Parts: sequence; C-alpha cells; structure tokens
Amino acid sequence: MVVVGTVIGVLTLIAAGAAAVYAGQAAKHTKTGADHAERSAKAAEDAITVSREIGEAQARAYISVTKAWFENNAKALPKIILQVRNSGQSPAYDLKVVYRACTEPISVEPAPKPLNVNSYQLTELWPAGADDILAFAIHPDEVVDQTGKGAPGKPFAMVELILEYMTAFDRPRGGVDMDTAVRLLIPKVPKWAGADLTGTKSPRHPVPVMTNFIADWILEYRRMFSKGRVIKKSEVEKRNDEA
Repeated sequence: MVVVGTVIGVLTLIAAGAAAVYAGQAAKHTKTGADHAERSAKAAEDAITVSREIGEAQARAYISVTKAWFENNAKALPKIILQVRNSGQSPAYDLKVVYRACTEPISVEPAPKPLNVNSYQLTELWPAGADDILAFAIHPDEVVDQTGKGAPGKPFAMVELILEYMTAFDRPRGGVDMDTAVRLLIPKVPKWAGADLTGTKSPRHPVPVMTNFIADWILEYRRMFSKGRVIKKSEVEKRNDEA
C-alpha cells in the first residue's frame, strides 16, 4: 500500500507539474496573441492614416506662381501681377499674399522682430485647374530696407512673398497652407505717365520668378502663424548649412 501511495503521489506531482507547464504555455500564447492583435490593430490604424493622407494629397489644391510682371504707373501704386495656377483637384480658399518689398535684392538675416510684413486678400476661391492673373499693389509705406526696417517712399528692388490659402481639407481643421514662396527681382523702369497717342496701356514688365530660395522672415512667419503643415526639416537644415 505504501508503494501504491508513493506512486500515486508521484503521478499527482507529475500531473500538477504538467498542468503548471501547460498553464504557463497557455498564458504565453495568450499574451503573444494579444500582442499580435495589438500590432495588427496599430498596423490597420496606420494604413487608414496613410490612405487618408494619400487621398488628401491627390485631391487637395496646389497653388504655384508660373509668371510675374511689374507695372509702374505714375498715376497709381506700383503693381505686382502674378500668373497663379491651381494644379490640384479641388479649390483653394481664402487665397492671400503675404509679402515684403525690399530696397535691395538681398536681405540681412536673421529677420528682425517683430516682423515687418504686409498682406492682401487676392480671392476667396481659386478653382481647381484655374490658371489666371491675380494682382496686388504695394504702398510706399510698405517698403523696407535690407535689414527689414521701414524705408517708406524708397523704390524697391525685390519682392518676396508667400501665398497663403486653405485646402478643402484644411477648412474643417482650421489649418492654413503656406507652401508657395516666391522671390521677384524688380527691374528698374521709369514710371509710366499715361496713355500716348496710340492709347496704349501701362506696360507690364516681365519679372523672373524664383522659387528655390530660403528667406529667414518667411521661415519665422511660418513658425509664428502657421496652423497647417510644419516647416520641412530640410528647409531649416539648408538655412543652417548656408549660415
């Protein structure tokens, strides 16, 4: 009987040990399954986010300036004329130009604070596929020197600007896009005094459109006021490399 009891005891211990091992393995598999489920849920969430971003990128408005002219009329304020294109698939809303007219074709960095910039509402809506002219005038009091300090009444040699607008996706989120930056080097041309005997209109002088540049005041403006996309890291790195 003692032997039988001993055998039963040993078998009981073995069974208990096996049960413990099984329970441990089951718990391990349960945790592994939970981890897999969590990772799968995160992957699905990321996929939805990426799909939404791709969809927005394909459907949103994209604003660019393809041509520019300068009009210097003695009977009116100097005018900047822009050929503005929306190459996106949806309208741009509240299209505004934020600009700085400078007496020199260069700017001293960093930009002084507070920023001395101006803005003008170009249009409330710029449809998808639109490729037409928009214009704004520059008041003499808006001119600054190369340090960014006011130089009212002086002729300006450069206009730097960004086009600020909202896409169809920005509107419900309250975001703003500021991704279109342009630099215009203004030609020295005499003021046009009026129509001659042929009745010609004020001449428009072509201005080269520069888009590949970094201006500290634009970066600072974006930091201070943008509610849309963050400045690209490459822009900051490029500015630091050039410093």
